[in-house]
Amino acid sequence: MRKPFVRKSADERRFEIIKEAYDILISKGYSELSLRGVSKKTGVSLSTVQYHFSSKEKLVEALIEKRIEYYHSAYEEIEKLYASQGVKEKFISIIKYLVDDCSKRESCVFFTQMWAMSFIKKEYKYFIKLMYDYHIEYLKTEIKKVYPTLSDDEIADKAMAASCMIEGSLVHFGYGIRSLEETEKYKENLCRQLLKLFDFE
Repeated sequence: MRKPFVRKSADERRFEIIKEAYDILISKGYSELSLRGVSKKTGVSLSTVQYHFSSKEKLVEALIEKRIEYYHSAYEEIEKLYASQGVKEKFISIIKYLVDDCSKRESCVFFTQMWAMSFIKKEYKYFIKLMYDYHIEYLKTEIKKVYPTLSDDEIADKAMAASCMIEGSLVHFGYGIRSLEETEKYKENLCRQLLKLFDFE
């Protein structure tokens, strides 16, 4: 059943479409994501959905951008919370945040769906690379603050190693395949290993 029509601005419609598309991706997976499906779920006409997103690929690109904005907001919040503290304390908080994030069901579903999609179309590989590049560049910037004497190559190596450790953990956290106790223990162990990587232990 369609939702009652409510006149909204173009930006509000676009936001609504992206939100519903994201919900479909997380709850049902990429195979169920379509412009027609988003139209039905939002109650917005298919032509309006197509006006904002001319193809499924454009919609997927918007979902990646939405996820990058999500992380950008989280990093900004950490910046505010640790503004008066040392760079080391802030960096440890960033690592703990990323470890905690990759244990959440939404993140596990989102990234595994994106991995699968990257095998379907080359455009998706490019979109996903944008997100990973964003994370790597952010980590490199923060590592440089903690270790200003490290070379750019050394910083890049540490950022990539940390990213791989965190990203690889999504496989182990999965779709809630571990108990809460197991998950918390795994998170603690992962944080410990990451802090060793940065000589914080």
